[in-house]
This record gives sequence, C-alpha cells and structure tokens, in this order.
Amino acid sequence: MPNELPAELVRILAYHGAVELRVDPDQGEASAVERASVAPFDDKIIVFLHPRGPIRAGLLRSSVLELQARAPAGEYALRLLGRGWLVGPVARAPDRSALEPWLPEVPQAHQLVIAELTVDHIEMSLGTGEKRQRFFGPTPAAQARGRRPPRLLRLGFGGAGVLTALLATALPFVYLGVMGAEFPGRPAAVVLSAGFGLIGAFAGRHLSLALLWPGYAAGTAELKQVAGLRESDTAPHEARARGLALTALWVLGTACITLIWGPTLGAITALANLSWVLVPAAALSSFGGRRPVAPAGADR
Repeated sequence: MPNELPAELVRILAYHGAVELRVDPDQGEASAVERASVAPFDDKIIVFLHPRGPIRAGLLRSSVLELQARAPAGEYALRLLGRGWLVGPVARAPDRSALEPWLPEVPQAHQLVIAELTVDHIEMSLGTGEKRQRFFGPTPAAQARGRRPPRLLRLGFGGAGVLTALLATALPFVYLGVMGAEFPGRPAAVVLSAGFGLIGAFAGRHLSLALLWPGYAAGTAELKQVAGLRESDTAPHEARARGLALTALWVLGTACITLIWGPTLGAITALANLSWVLVPAAALSSFGGRRPVAPAGADR
C-alpha cells in the first residue's frame, strides 16, 4: 500500500501523546471536542475514543473529523482534516493485535471505541523562528475522492440501490408505454413518476443503511452491510435524516401523481423501488437478535 501520509507526520504523532479531536469544526463552539490517544499508520490514523464520549456521538452525526497536535515549545504544529469512521470496540477490531502496542494505559482499555481517520488535508509546521517550515495541501486520498460522484449518488446507487433505482425508473416507462399515446399528459407522467420513484429508492437506501448501523455497532451485522455509509462518507444519523426528508418528498409526489393520473400509476411510483421491502428487512436484520459476528481477519 502506498504511503499517503508524510513519514515525519506519522513520526510526530507516534511520540506526541493525546491529541485534540473535533467533529465538524465548522460548527464552532457547537462541535464535539475530545482529547484522545492515536495509532498512526501510513494511510490512516486510528483514534481511541471513550465509548460515551462526545467524539463517538459526534461521528454519528457527521463524518468530518479534525485532529490537532502542538508541541509545548512550538517545535511543531499539526492540523489534519479528514473523514472519521467508527469501527467499534477495540476488542472487536479486525487488526487488534496491531493496535495493542498503541492502547492508552487507562482502566478497561479494551472497552474503548476505535475510529479511523482518513486524512484529506494536512497543515503542518516544523521548527521555530526563522527556521520554521510550513506544509499544507490535500493528500492523495482527497485527490482520489474529488474524482468520485457526489455522495448522494454514491450511496443511492450502491449495493441493492442499482436494482431499486432501475425498477423505479423503468416500470413507469413500461406501464405508460402500454397505455399508449392516449394517456393524458403522458410525457409529464413519465418524468414525474420515474423521478419520484427514484427519490423513493434513494430514501429506502438511506433508511436501510441507517437501520443496519445499530446492528453493526452491536456486532450483529458485518461491515459489508453498512459499507455504503463508509464509501459515501455519510454518518449514520445523517443518512437517517436525509432518508426521512427524501421519504416525505416521495410520499408527497406519489400522492400528487395518484390525484392527477389515478391509483395505478401512484402504486407503481410507490412500490416499484422496493423500499417497502428493503427498509423493514433492514430493521429485522439489525434488531432481530442475531448473534454477534466475528470481524473479517480478527484474531482468534
């Protein structure tokens, strides 16, 4: 794996001790703040969080995470901005043997929660006075991220989202094609039915992942089941809020289509995206009392 973080930065974090973490720093005083120990690696930084601390709670709302570290005498100062992902308790970490040397010396250290920080932007100053050197700029991870589609599309079309989006847009075309040109306002009906069906598919995808998250946090769901959140840089509560907003828009659009063009087209708009199946299935999977699953690659 190619190094994405400067070696000097990794070395500083290895010896610095506890750093200051802040979720969504643009929120100012409203952002969550906590001091935590870290385990720096070439491509990511692992942070050890209190299970009931503000950073863990903050990462449920936003994936934007800032790390700051300063030497007491000013020999160096770091500010790293990136995306945080809650992995879970240290005891369930897939590479926990590699994390053992980095565990802070606190009571019940294995109950700490770990999160991964993927750094997007670095601000680093080294030295003092006239010898001070400053470095800043995006990381290779951020440059690769900039070439990806918007987050909404990455989450909406990920996994089963491709199938539901296809059904939501194709079935109205098929139905209105069968009805023929005599169907009143057919062009508008096609666009609105397919459009609101797609919104419903996106809503179902967001809510499904938000409902699966508690199962992943409890160890009863695997990472691949919630991978859409990580791949789209979406926090669990953020997915839930966006899913509820999209659901309200989908219900409103479906109601309007039903009033204008009748219950058949309204039912196609409401049901073709399969959200009515996927969302309850996600809830049952997450809260159905499954036994905890072992993380891939975990030490036995």
